[in-house]
Amino acid sequence: MRTQIHPLVLFVLSLLAVAALSACQVKPAPKFCSTHTEPFKYSVCSAANTKKNPLQLELIWRDPLSGEHFGTFKKLASAEQYQSRNIVFALNAGMYAEDYAPLALYVENGKQLKSLNQKKGGGNFHLLPNGVYWIDPEGVSHVNQTSEFNKLQGDQPIEFATQSGPMLVINGNLHPMFDPESTSKKIRSGVGICSDKQVRFVISDVWVSFYEFAKLFKDELGCDNALFLDGGTAPALMSSELRRSDIKQMGPMVIATMSR
Repeated sequence: MRTQIHPLVLFVLSLLAVAALSACQVKPAPKFCSTHTEPFKYSVCSAANTKKNPLQLELIWRDPLSGEHFGTFKKLASAEQYQSRNIVFALNAGMYAEDYAPLALYVENGKQLKSLNQKKGGGNFHLLPNGVYWIDPEGVSHVNQTSEFNKLQGDQPIEFATQSGPMLVINGNLHPMFDPESTSKKIRSGVGICSDKQVRFVISDVWVSFYEFAKLFKDELGCDNALFLDGGTAPALMSSELRRSDIKQMGPMVIATMSR
């Protein structure tokens, strides 16, 4: 004689099976960095641009213990002060001189090591307006034109800051000097403050013009303000998720860490 199981019992057993399976599933780790192929190949790393952020963003230039500039991702990863923290990603944070010192404003841990540069001149930095990427004591990131930053810095505490240029996107508009037909293309890196409360760091993996790079921030990533960090042979990225660690010498870096 076949024993029949009541449908209600079968339903309860199925619910218990689903619950047990869900309990066994491991919640996937958040993804901070990714690589894309449209509109061109690029890599982007993001952090929540809020006070409650699982990642800690900071700018670094010199080892506080030795006084020497870090220079490479390998040296950064081996530094004593980062052994207890997981470096999620890092990239170079602006233009630098031959001695790897920042070319313009640079603030680290609340201390201004280089002053704001408002001079006129040639090169990408002086393709005005240029700007400042900075982090307040709450860990929130900002991008401002240099003139705007100059007005607010006396009233606003600055934890970290790096000045670079040109601006890529200014209050939702592309830099007015960018030419859609430009044939000047290089590997480029930049940072943008985006409408979904994310700060995004981007490095192009192919040669692009300023116009193409700026449109990526504005149209694809939704960043109302974005700043060019560096170009040519200088841009570099380290990402544990992407299994990438570019071998280059550089000046200041922006790093994102998480406690182990």
